[in-house]
Amino acid sequence: MLYWIFWFGALLPWIELNIEVRSVSFDGKMLDVSYSTGGGCSDHSSDVELAYDKTTMTVNVKVADVADKPDFCEALIPGSVKVDLKALVAKFAKDHGIAGNTFMIQLPQVMVTTF
Repeated sequence: MLYWIFWFGALLPWIELNIEVRSVSFDGKMLDVSYSTGGGCSDHSSDVELAYDKTTMTVNVKVADVADKPDFCEALIPGSVKVDLKALVAKFAKDHGIAGNTFMIQLPQVMVTTF
């Protein structure tokens, strides 16, 4: 998926790459996700996005690997992200006018490869 971001007065492409989640842990505060993705020729970073589903009152967590340009290399590269999810959800709720301080959290699903 291709997005555009505004960076210091210029529009730059922002490529969101598919990831395979290897492990997810959440201790009530910190979310730690390890994943792998394809590439190897561009710089990669992690991004965490939140979305709120009003019908189920659930905060959905999406972890994405982001590259600054298309990366067609075929290496399998590891990635990880560790974020204070409790603080991130609280800020998200405040910024979006969502009342309450208890939320259902839908974490990223671990992909399992079978042979």
